[in-house]
Amino acid sequence: MKKTVVFALILFIIISFLPDNAWTEANFRVIFEDNGPTSNIFVETSLLSNNIPVLYEGKGVSESEVLTSPFEMSYVDVKKKRFVLNVPEGTDNILLYPYTNREKKISIIMPEIFINPIKKEFLIKGIDESIVNIRFILQKGGTYTIQNVIKNGKLELSYKPLENVLKEGTTVNIDILSPTGYEYISIRRLPYIAVNLDEDWLAVTGYYFNKKLPKLYLLDEKGRTLSAMQVEAWDENGYFEARPLKNIPIKAGYEIYYKEDFYNFKFTIPEINASLEGTKNLILYSSRNGAMMLKIDDRILKISPDEDGLYKYTITGNSMDDNMIEFNVGYISEAGNEFWQTFKLGQDQEDQGTMISNLSFIEGKVVNGLRVMSYNIHHGATKDGEDSIDKIAALIKEVNADIIGLQEVDRFAARSNFKDQVKMLAEKTGMEYIFGKTVNVPTGITGNAILSRYPIIAEDNFLLPSLIEQRAFILGRIDINGEEIEVGVSHLGLNNYERIKQAETVKSIVNSLNKEYILIGDLNSTYLSREVRTLSEGIKDTVKASSISANTFAYGSPEPNVRIDYIFTSNGFDILSHKVINVNYSDHMPVVADVIIKNRENGK
Repeated sequence: MKKTVVFALILFIIISFLPDNAWTEANFRVIFEDNGPTSNIFVETSLLSNNIPVLYEGKGVSESEVLTSPFEMSYVDVKKKRFVLNVPEGTDNILLYPYTNREKKISIIMPEIFINPIKKEFLIKGIDESIVNIRFILQKGGTYTIQNVIKNGKLELSYKPLENVLKEGTTVNIDILSPTGYEYISIRRLPYIAVNLDEDWLAVTGYYFNKKLPKLYLLDEKGRTLSAMQVEAWDENGYFEARPLKNIPIKAGYEIYYKEDFYNFKFTIPEINASLEGTKNLILYSSRNGAMMLKIDDRILKISPDEDGLYKYTITGNSMDDNMIEFNVGYISEAGNEFWQTFKLGQDQEDQGTMISNLSFIEGKVVNGLRVMSYNIHHGATKDGEDSIDKIAALIKEVNADIIGLQEVDRFAARSNFKDQVKMLAEKTGMEYIFGKTVNVPTGITGNAILSRYPIIAEDNFLLPSLIEQRAFILGRIDINGEEIEVGVSHLGLNNYERIKQAETVKSIVNSLNKEYILIGDLNSTYLSREVRTLSEGIKDTVKASSISANTFAYGSPEPNVRIDYIFTSNGFDILSHKVINVNYSDHMPVVADVIIKNRENGK
């Protein structure tokens, strides 16, 4: 009897703490996320169960197809869970908890969104009385919002008044709230390309936005097609890379023809010549008017032409003892598209190879320099699932790194044999450490960590806005022989929308710092993405110190072909070198960079 009373009392207490709407239909929120090339459907609820019975209805869909184990489940916050659904093609309705008093029917009429950058217009087709919010995230900072309602099945909106502030690559968030009970979120970018020319090697990268991969062609000066281009999607955000199918020498005046639904344009390859006057004076000529951009060493410079139309720059801090200098010249068009051309020049004006670094990368370090590493260790497991934590510790010692930012570090988790991985690495390398939790995993936790050869004197862990899985940003203050710097490490989410929010949050944190800082992390995004551009704006990217590949992660390939791991520094550092180390101890490659604090150079 007493046991029954105690059980009833416990049950009453549990129920009393449930949110008022935990057992009502109103709690369910259905969200459609469309990122242009990819889309997801979520059901969000605070019900306590870990699965939701779902019935799909529609032409060709079996009425008996009840899904009791949704594709993926994660916590949005402590009171809400989010289920990712794989909805069969042809589904007209979704029934949640069918044949029960909790049953909720959602009619699926997906909105259609078309962007016409030529006319500066949106055409949105959907259910009448749906509320449409369109928010532009401007490249130079700030936002602009348009709100309206769908009438007679469609809504036409012009963004021509924003023509002077919108550029290619601008992120557009479209949020449609349907009167039938679901929310449709679409994240698009206005199309953007960057043309890269290295001798006769041509590559075009950028973003597409209307669901299908664009078609690109290489044209001659008279507009005749020389070659179609092989276009490949590189991530779920609409980023692509294209190369000519034929090996054709590239000439000034040739055009890149970009064609997509509702949109096409031609980009003319300019003439750019470069030469050295003596050993230090760089002379450039361009058929384009206006300012040019110059990347040399780790510097990005803006230079303007003189009265003769020549661009002149005196090279400083660069040794010509190796008879070679390498640099990139480029410009950003009025439409926001980019062109970059690589030059390798020696005193004899012949292309004899790449510039030789005066830094011995692994064998030694520059006096007063810091060697920094970023490594997603995949909870100490190789891609084949083999334990690699001892090998990772040995690698850190071999590389002789001073500060290491780690992601996907487990503590006491079943999947990593209940090891305290960060403590093990610290003990094996003789370093100090701090750890920042992101989420719980079976029997343990996982998160980000910092190892340091120097004293860590303060720490903080910031939870970032997260939709699918909680992410965080760990910040440590490190004393470098009496000078304090901040080191931050993060691992951004798998969803484009949340990564943008997470990047904005991290940027606001580092902007409030009053010390020099280093940012380390797996950003799950390529360097052209909005989130990476947000984080890197106004600071230094270590990869600019090297011309070698920066790819760290294999996306659809056995070899790394995507760059998603980064090291950035504030402007108080000089970047000396950047290298990706080819080891198979994780599903990522580690990144190592040598940096130096400017005011400590030569012992100052």
